[in-house]
Amino acid sequence: MSTDDPNFTIPKASYTAPLISLLSSDVISQTSKCMFIGGIPAVWHNDKSTNIMTSSRNTSVPSFENHLTVPIGHKKGLLSLPSASNESLQCSIPMSVTSRNSRMLLELPHPITQLNIETINQEKTRVSKRLRSLTHKSKGKRRDKIRDFRDRILNSLISPYQSGEIVRADRMLVMIKEIVGNVKENFDGDELESRVYERWKEYIVVLRRTYSSSEPLMLQFYDIAKAPNADNAKQQSPRVGFSLNSKISAKFYNILDKSISLTARQGDDTFSYILKCNNQTKALRWLYFIKSSLGHDMNTMFNIYIHHVGQFLQVKIPENILEKAVQSIEEVHIREKKTGYEVQHSVLLQYLKNTIKAKFKHENISFSNSWFCFRFYDRLEWVADNSELLFIGNVLYTPTFQLEYRTIELTSVYTPTYKLEEPVPIEGFLARLTSTSGRSKGLVHDFYKISYFFTNKNLLFFTKYYRVLPPASENYFLASQVSSKTPIVYEQCLYPSDGNGHIAWLRDDFTTGDDHCFSEFERRTQQIVRAEGLIDLSRIVQVRAIPSSTMSHTQKLLSAHLWYASSGLIDNEEIQDSCFEIELATGCVIKLQAHSRHVRDRWILHLQLLSQFWAMHEQEQIQRQIAVRSANLNNLNACEYVDSNAGQQINHLELKYTEADTKINNISSMISTTLVLKSGFLYHKRKKHSTFNQFFALLCPGFLILFNIFKRSKNTGAWKKTSYFEHYLTIPISECYIYAGFAAELDLLESKSETRGTQLERHSVPRLHTNGWRSQEEECSLCFTLWFGKKRNISNYERNISKQQAKPVALHLEKNPGLIKMVAKLGLTGRSVMFMTNSRQDRDQWVSRILGEMDRF
Repeated sequence: MSTDDPNFTIPKASYTAPLISLLSSDVISQTSKCMFIGGIPAVWHNDKSTNIMTSSRNTSVPSFENHLTVPIGHKKGLLSLPSASNESLQCSIPMSVTSRNSRMLLELPHPITQLNIETINQEKTRVSKRLRSLTHKSKGKRRDKIRDFRDRILNSLISPYQSGEIVRADRMLVMIKEIVGNVKENFDGDELESRVYERWKEYIVVLRRTYSSSEPLMLQFYDIAKAPNADNAKQQSPRVGFSLNSKISAKFYNILDKSISLTARQGDDTFSYILKCNNQTKALRWLYFIKSSLGHDMNTMFNIYIHHVGQFLQVKIPENILEKAVQSIEEVHIREKKTGYEVQHSVLLQYLKNTIKAKFKHENISFSNSWFCFRFYDRLEWVADNSELLFIGNVLYTPTFQLEYRTIELTSVYTPTYKLEEPVPIEGFLARLTSTSGRSKGLVHDFYKISYFFTNKNLLFFTKYYRVLPPASENYFLASQVSSKTPIVYEQCLYPSDGNGHIAWLRDDFTTGDDHCFSEFERRTQQIVRAEGLIDLSRIVQVRAIPSSTMSHTQKLLSAHLWYASSGLIDNEEIQDSCFEIELATGCVIKLQAHSRHVRDRWILHLQLLSQFWAMHEQEQIQRQIAVRSANLNNLNACEYVDSNAGQQINHLELKYTEADTKINNISSMISTTLVLKSGFLYHKRKKHSTFNQFFALLCPGFLILFNIFKRSKNTGAWKKTSYFEHYLTIPISECYIYAGFAAELDLLESKSETRGTQLERHSVPRLHTNGWRSQEEECSLCFTLWFGKKRNISNYERNISKQQAKPVALHLEKNPGLIKMVAKLGLTGRSVMFMTNSRQDRDQWVSRILGEMDRF
C-alpha cells in the first residue's frame, strides 16, 4: 500500500473495526485510556503465581466477525477465547447438524421466501393489471422486481436440497400452549385463551425440505438426545412436527426477548409453540425465514424518523442494493481525511446514510456522529453495522418499532454551565487496613492485605494482587529492575491519536496494534471476573487522608516488608504517611494505604473526581427517566399504570406520540471498550419456591456477576453493615436463554393458574423508590429469567458404547431400559434463575443488554 494513498482497508472481523465504524478516532482514543497509579509491591514480584498471568498474554486472537465486542469464555481459573462460530450446538450434538462444511450454514445469512403458489400468482397478476392502468407504471414494476428478487433467493437456497434434507437446524427452548375454546378462521395466538401444555424444554428445531410443492418446508422438534445425524436419521423420529402452510400464524411472542410464536391447528386442537433462541440474531433470521416461506407480505420501504430535524423520510431501496446487502463483506474500507477518517459502512446502511445526507444537504445539520436504531415506546435498540440484520429488522419490526436516525451520545453529565466528560479509569496496588466489617484488628492479628484496585464505569473493584498484570505498552513488569524503568504514575492509551485525529498504528502496523488492544481488553475483563468485591463510587461521601498514627506497629512493619522488602523503612515518614480512608453513605469506612505519600494524594484526587462525576450522573439519569415518562404520559393522556406496563398497554399507532432518551439508552453497550455494560440492584431467587434476595449485579462481557450487599449475624440473623459488596455468584451467559413478560410469570409463585385469558386483571402494586421514581408494574413486567440446560453426556455416552463396547455391556443396557430412559430425561427441562428489577424500564435495559451480549457469541 502506498503511503500517499489515503484509502486502506482493515479486516471486518478485527477488534477495532466495530469501533472505527461507530465512533470518531478522538472518542475511541479517550474511551480506551487507563491510568496506573502507584508502585509495584515487592511481594508481587516474588510471588510465583504471577507466572499464571503472564501466560494469558500469549493467547491467540480469533476472528469475531459481525460482533461488536469480543466473546470471552471461561476455563479453569483463566479466561480463554472460544471459536468465532455463533452456533449454539455443542460437540455432544451430532456434527452433521453443526459442521462448518454443512450446506445448512450457507443459507443462514440469507432469509428466503416461499415459492409462489400458482393460483395466488394468477390472482395477483389479474389485480395488478387492473391497477396498472390507474397508477404509475413504475410502482407495479417495482413490486414485480422485488417479488422476482425474493424468488431468486428462494430458488438458490432450496433447490440444492432434496426432499427430506435439513435446511436449517438450531437448538431452541420451546414451550407449548394449547388454545382453549373456539378458534376462528383468522385466529391470533395472543388474542386467545391458552393453557400451558408443556413447559420450557430444550429441543433441536429442524426445518426440513418436503416432497410437496405447495408446502415445501416442515418444522420438526427433536429431543436433544435424539438429534438427527448420519447414524440414526432413519431410526429417530421427531417429538413434534408440522408443515408450514398458510394456516400457520408466525410472529413475535415477546418483542423484548425476541421469542417467536407459531400457532398451528392439529386436528381438532390448536397449539401455540413459543420458540426461544439463545440470541437475537438467530431469532430474527428464523422468524424472517418462516414468515417468508408462509408467503407473508414483506415491507421493503424504509420509513425513517430523522431525530435531528423531527421529520420522517421514506426511502425505497434499489434492487442492486438489496442484492449486495446479502453478500458477506470481509474488509472495512477507510479513507484518511485531513482530520479523522471516513469509514465505508455495509452497503444498505451506507446507502441510507448517503440518502439522508443528500436530502438535508441544504440545511445546516451535521450527521457525522449519527446512527440507526429501532424505538419501541421509551426503549432504543441500536443497529449493528450489518445490512442483512437491518433489512430483516425493518421487515419484522414494522409497525411495532420505529426506525430512527439519532446522534450517538456517550456517558457524560450536563450542568447549567458546562459538559462534564467521564474521567479516565484508574488502577493500581493498595493495601487494605480494614476487613469487611470495618475492623482493623481481628481476634489475634492486625488486618493487612495488599490488593489490586481498579475502576470501570461507576464501580471500584479489588482482587488479589497475584491475579493481575498491570497495564503496560511493553512488558516492563517482567524486567529484573522494575523500579528504574516503570514510572509511578502513567497513562495507557490503546488508540493514541495526533492532533488531526489519526491513530498512530491504524494504517502502518494494524495487526500488532489490534492484537495489543484485544489483549488489553481481555486483561481488563479478567480483572472484573476475578474481583473479590466492589464499591459503588456514586455512594462515596468523602475520600480523605489520615495520619500514619492510625496504623499499628504490626501494620507498619508489614507495609515496609511487603511493599519494599526492607523492614528498616518502618520509620520512613514518606512511606508510612500514605494512608487514606473512604467513607460511604452507609457510614462504613474503608482504610487503605498506598505506595507512598505522593501516590496516596493521586488516588485521593482521582477517586474524588470519579465519585463526584458518577453521583451527578446517577442523579441526572433518574431526572431524565422521570422527564421522559412525564412527556409520554402527557402525550398519550395516560396514567402511570400504562407506562409501567407499556409492553401490554401501548398500541403501535400511539408510538409516534412517544419519546425516548438517547443518553438513557446510549450506544456504550455496543462499544468494546465498555466492560461494565450494566450494573445495579437486582432481586434474585435460585429456586421457584424460595424468596427473593437483593444483590448488586453487573453485566460484563460473557458473564453476569452477583455481589452480596450485606452479611447476616450467624446467631440472630440480623443485618450487618459491610464496607463493600462481596462476590457471590458468577453466571456465564453464553449457553443460557433469557425470557421475560408472560413467559416469566410462570416462574412466580403467585401464578397459581396456568390459564391466561384475554382480559388481564390488575395485580400491580404502587411502588415509591428512594430516588424519587414511582411505578405501578405488574409483577411479570419486573421479572426476567435465565434458563440453563444440564449435562447430557451420560445419555449420549450410553447410546454410543452399546455399539462400540463388548457384548456384555450392550446386554446390560438392554436388560435395564428403565435406567437408560431415566438418564435420557435428566436435564431436558433444565433449571431457571429468576430476577426482579425495580421498574419496567430497568427490566427492559437488563434484558436488552444481556441479549446483546448473547449475540456476541
